[in-house]
Amino acid sequence: MPLPELTSSLNKNTDSNLRENIKNPPPKMVPINTDKEDLENLKKILESNDITDKDKHLVLRRITGACVTCAGISEYYLIHDLDGCSKIERYCSPCIEKEKAKLILVESRRKR
Repeated sequence: MPLPELTSSLNKNTDSNLRENIKNPPPKMVPINTDKEDLENLKKILESNDITDKDKHLVLRRITGACVTCAGISEYYLIHDLDGCSKIERYCSPCIEKEKAKLILVESRRKR
């Protein structure tokens, strides 16, 4: 009796299974509106040596939140729409510029 062939539907490389073919809209960038006084106070608190790191983190999270990549003061929300649910990430100015460059690169690859 011959051996049965092992096949799996997961290993088929069809167009519907490739991750690159999923069409998601580009994320939205929304600036975080905070008072200048709050930002100045936050910078003073983060530069202070009298306050513990845990307290600094709590104050940062309460006012603007921390940047996803560098844990700095976030200034932008990046909102990804993922088929009915949203993923929100916070970024500071230098890190959002890096993300913009990545998004442009991804979009240029999709168009090919």
